[in-house]
Amino acid sequence: MVGGNGTFNVSSDGNASWAWTGFDVNLTINNFGDAAVPLPASGQNATFLIGSSTHKDYYHIVWLDLDHNGKVSPGDTFWVTGNGAPLPALSYCHVSLIWRAGGWTAPEYFVTSETIV
Repeated sequence: MVGGNGTFNVSSDGNASWAWTGFDVNLTINNFGDAAVPLPASGQNATFLIGSSTHKDYYHIVWLDLDHNGKVSPGDTFWVTGNGAPLPALSYCHVSLIWRAGGWTAPEYFVTSETIV
């Protein structure tokens, strides 16, 4: 967590090339989610409307292609943010990076508070 937002680095690519254009991305917060969307270009928002039937908020996932190779590769970073605000406190978050052509998913789970066990 950095400034109330989730951040994580790509640690492995399975020794293969994975062009960003082949991925979808999805986000779930506290078991509420939205449909997966195509992963946008580096630095652009993938936007999700998530919440209960009575209240929904916008959230974003941003991929940063730090080595500028056009591929999701080790060292690249993902940010998960609220809409101009931190992620909700005391929340479970699940990010899915989905490779469309091969049908595999790379999940990342994190919590927004150290008090959640």
